[in-house]
Parts: sequence; C-alpha cells; structure tokens
Amino acid sequence: MVYEGIDEVIRMAERTTLDTFHQMLADLERDDWAALAQHPGLGETREHFPHVHAAFPDLRHTIESEFVNGEMLAAVVYLEGTHLGPYWGLAPTGKHVRYRLLVIDRIVDGKIVLHHAAPDFLGLFAQLGAPLRPEGVGAEA
Repeated sequence: MVYEGIDEVIRMAERTTLDTFHQMLADLERDDWAALAQHPGLGETREHFPHVHAAFPDLRHTIESEFVNGEMLAAVVYLEGTHLGPYWGLAPTGKHVRYRLLVIDRIVDGKIVLHHAAPDFLGLFAQLGAPLRPEGVGAEA
C-alpha cells in the first residue's frame, strides 16, 4: 500500500527531529558550544545559556512531553539544578530548583533553524526567594 511507505518516511523524519532535539539538550548539559553552533536557530540560547549554566552548574533537563508534526517540535521540559552562582543579580542561594520550560522548534535537515523557549522565570525566582515585585511597585504612598 502506498500510504505505508509515506507513513514510514514521516516516522523517520519525526525520529530525526526528536533525535536532533534530544542531542541539543545533551550538548547544552555538556557546554558543547561547537556542537550547538551548527544550529542557526540557537543564537539566543548560545548567548544566554552560559550564564544559566554558571549559576546552576549541575542543571539537567527532563522531557515531560513532546510532540512532532513535520518540521515542528513542541516540548515541555523541566530544568533542575542547584543555585551555586549569581543569576540575574541574585546571589547564590544553594537552593535546589525545578522549573518548566516550554519549547517550540523548527528542525530542518537535522538543524534547529527556529527556537522558541519560554522558561517559567516566575516559578524559578519564587523558589530562589527572590522578590517577585520590583522595589516600589505596588507600595502604598
């Protein structure tokens, strides 16, 4: 049947998309910037993640769920680690944190060409005990 062949091609393409995403997470955990440089869509991640990894050197990713449709991948990823270095002006707390990251990627020919990541910064900073309201905002006069 013709559709069986098409289904197999789709499954192979989706497997490549998943493998690329999983490899990217592994490269982040190892600080493998050379491997990450091959992905044109990861420019902002390559810029920001060294600061994250310096603050949370034991940071690990756990994929809770993922969905692939053609070149597009969506995932819910949890990041977990210990706050051992300064992060966004917050001194190290030594606290272990776990926070969610929503990801949408477009992967073409094994390369991440578009990457959207929405971390739960509110949840992260609440766990670290950071003030959730900027100084002076909401203060009564």
